[in-house]
Amino acid sequence: MPVDEFIVDFYCHELMLAIEIDGSSHNDTYDYDMNRQTKLQDLGVTFIRFQDVDVKKNMVGVLGALKNKIEEIAKDIPRVPPEGRTVPLQRGNGFGGV
Repeated sequence: MPVDEFIVDFYCHELMLAIEIDGSSHNDTYDYDMNRQTKLQDLGVTFIRFQDVDVKKNMVGVLGALKNKIEEIAKDIPRVPPEGRTVPLQRGNGFGGV
């Protein structure tokens, strides 16, 4: 997913959350990845990283960590309904609307 001048694995525009899955292709790109992450964080993007082996073998743990990160970010995002009042983001299961 393009974000600014970079590509991230997954991105939620509403939460400004980048989800990165790191595998062996990242073994030699640590400096580039961290530089890219820092530049995007300076633009307000939040990152969460997972190892590809965890995605393959521990999906429950990955989804739990992702749910916690989404809830952490979403609690601070105000919603503006059509009538102009600000109300907090609904806190369902943590995955709605992402």
